[in-house]
Amino acid sequence: MSAVPNAILIIRLSSLGDVLLSTPIVRQLRKALPSARIDFVLDTHFAEVYAANPYINHLWQYNRQWRWQQRLRWKQQLPTYDVVIDLQKNLHSLLIRWRTGAVVRKVHKDRLRKLLAVYTPINPYDGIVPIPERYRQTIADWIEQPDLEGLELWLPEERSLQQYPPAHHTGSSHSLIACAPGARHFTKRWLPESFIRLIATLYADFRISAVLVGGAEDRPLCEHIARNLPAAAVAGIECHRSIYATARVLDQVSLVVSNDSAVVHIAAARRKPVVALYGSTIPAFGFVPYRVPFQLCEVEQLACRPCTHYGRSRCPRRHFRCMRDLSVASVRQAIERLLELSDGPSLVVKYCREQ
Repeated sequence: MSAVPNAILIIRLSSLGDVLLSTPIVRQLRKALPSARIDFVLDTHFAEVYAANPYINHLWQYNRQWRWQQRLRWKQQLPTYDVVIDLQKNLHSLLIRWRTGAVVRKVHKDRLRKLLAVYTPINPYDGIVPIPERYRQTIADWIEQPDLEGLELWLPEERSLQQYPPAHHTGSSHSLIACAPGARHFTKRWLPESFIRLIATLYADFRISAVLVGGAEDRPLCEHIARNLPAAAVAGIECHRSIYATARVLDQVSLVVSNDSAVVHIAAARRKPVVALYGSTIPAFGFVPYRVPFQLCEVEQLACRPCTHYGRSRCPRRHFRCMRDLSVASVRQAIERLLELSDGPSLVVKYCREQ
C-alpha cells in the first residue's frame, strides 16, 4: 500500500453526468482519510454538483474557454498536493496536473473496448462495470471495497446536515413521475411521439401525471410534448439551467424516465428509481443508474448498436431503429415493475429489452 497522502486534488471537469458519477470516490476518500485536504477541480458550468458537498475542502472552478494567460494565472493559485487523481484524462487535465510535483493517478477510460464495440463486430463486454467503480480503481489501495451508498448532489440547505437527506427519503406518491425527453445528442433521444403515448396511457389507466424535465435547451421539446397531451396528464414543464432546481423537482416524484443523459444521474443522486432508455449507446459502457432501483430499456440484436460511445447528431444508417423500435409497451412495463418494487430491495436491476 502506498503512503497515505495529506493533500489530494481530484480533477473531473465535465460533463455533468461524469461529474456526478465522481461523487462516491470523494465520499469514500473522506471516510478513509478524514484529516486529509481533498480539493476538486471542475468546469465552472457544473459547479453546483460540488458547491455544497461537505466532503471537499475547496472547489476549484476551471473554464475551458480561458486564454492561455488566464489558465496560467489560475494554476498559480493551486497549493501543493501529494496526489492528483485525474478522472478526466484529456489535454485540459494534463495542463492542470503538469509540473505539480504530485504523484498522478489516472483513470482507465477503457477506450480500446469502446472502439472495438463501436467499430468492429466484436463485443468485448461481458457485463456492466459502473463508472464509479472504474473511478474507485484509481485509489483501490486506499479503498479496497466500495461503500453501499450511491451518488450525491447536496443542495445548499443540506450542507450543514449530518446525513444526506435523500438517503432517508420515505417515498413519494405514485401519482407523479418525471420524464426527461431531451439529450445532448439526437441519437440518444427516444421519439417525442413515444413519450406522448407513454404519458397518455399512464394517465388514462392509472391517473399518473408526468412533469417534463430537462435543461433550458429542452424546453421547446417539452412544450411540444405537453401540447399533444391532455392538460391533466402534464403536471408541469421544469426546464432549468440550475442543477439544483432540477434536483428539487425530482425530489417530488416517485420515478424518473430518462434517455441516457445527465438526468439519469441527477435522479440517482437524489435516490429516485430510474427507467433509462438507450439508443445509439449501450449500458455496458458503464453509464447506468448507480445504486438505485432501475430498469434499462434498449433494442437488442441490432448489428449497428452501438454506433458511438457519446452520441450522434443523426443516425448513420438513416433508419434510427435503436429508438424507433423501442416500444411504449416495454417502457410502460418497466415503470410498472419499478413502482411495484419501490418499497422492496434497495437495488433492483431489471432489463426490458426489445428483440
